[in-house]
Amino acid sequence: MSMVTATDRLMQLSTYRLTLLHNQFTTPDAVLTAGGSRLAELHIHRAAIVQLVRQGDPDVMLALFLPRPGPIDWGVTGSAHDADLRLLSVTRRIGAYSVDVILDRRYRVDDDGSQERAAWIALRDALRGAQPAVAQGYIE
Repeated sequence: MSMVTATDRLMQLSTYRLTLLHNQFTTPDAVLTAGGSRLAELHIHRAAIVQLVRQGDPDVMLALFLPRPGPIDWGVTGSAHDADLRLLSVTRRIGAYSVDVILDRRYRVDDDGSQERAAWIALRDALRGAQPAVAQGYIE
């Protein structure tokens, strides 16, 4: 079973995004103006999400609060075969039944953090609408 480590920030960000979506927090302002009982819906992620929203980094806010409904989706998953391998994907929905893969990247979290930093830059660029330098890649 894979675990989120201190350097596993993209996995955490992906989890926070899904938590926000599940609880229908669609904007940073919705988090900042929510009362205690509403914020309690964020469970164990509450403090981290509120801290990120208060910091207000535009790229992080874009990753957390992509316009909904919208054609772009992203996420990070772990690998059942390698606890330190992560799979990052960004997709664009085209019509009702088709999906275009914008970014499909593997990276490891058992290094010095450089692979995760490169994956964050690729994600940021994809979400900004720029083509990442390497759309597909596995960095050794």
